[in-house]
Amino acid sequence: MITYWDDYMNGKGVRTLRSYSDPVNLAQEFGEGWAEVRGNVFRIAEHMDEVKHYRLVEQASINVSRPADVFMLKTTVSQREWPEPANMGDDAVARNANK
Repeated sequence: MITYWDDYMNGKGVRTLRSYSDPVNLAQEFGEGWAEVRGNVFRIAEHMDEVKHYRLVEQASINVSRPADVFMLKTTVSQREWPEPANMGDDAVARNANK
């Protein structure tokens, strides 16, 4: 999992990956259409909060980690580069426009 450390960052280049879980079959938990659900999806997030997680890095390591450099920020794929899902409403598109 530590190999993903560089890829999980916010827009300022701060690494945000803190823990990971065992694999979770969301289709088994929420049905085959779980990825297309719009609206209230908090039960999926709540389920993931309940799954056992394993700490990836200690706070001391986070405190001394450096932000991503200019090259890393330029080569990381922005969420904006992926097309919006066909069933995404106009309000959700507008809400995610600055991400």
